[in-house]
Amino acid sequence: MSGERAWQGTGQRVLMYCYVNRNYDAGTTPQFYTDLPAELEGRVTAEQFATVVDEINSIFVEAETLTAGLCCLNFASCLTGYLLNLCIENPYEKHMRRLAQVLESHNNSLFHPNGIHVINPMERGLRILEVQIET
Repeated sequence: MSGERAWQGTGQRVLMYCYVNRNYDAGTTPQFYTDLPAELEGRVTAEQFATVVDEINSIFVEAETLTAGLCCLNFASCLTGYLLNLCIENPYEKHMRRLAQVLESHNNSLFHPNGIHVINPMERGLRILEVQIET
């Protein structure tokens, strides 16, 4: 799926959008297909794109993993009427902050020099991985 829209920035640039859909084969944990969209061919290699998407997918797997510490935190939160959540950061939020840092790093080092920008999937409700391509 792709589309074109004019974007108002410092000047007027035309951006083409392509979307990487979620892969529901592994269940409800957010995962995205690692196949290179046709719109990105010639801008990045299939290996580079797959590496970035695999890293995104691994962050989501880590965030969704149930641990003993997480169970204890949820139990303590319940006992305190969830007031504990005002004092302690949610582990899922830590993973999402790390995801934002990873995407920013890949955007600056790999994608921006090639006229590509990958949007954080949290901004799109974890439904798609949106890729903006400057034309």
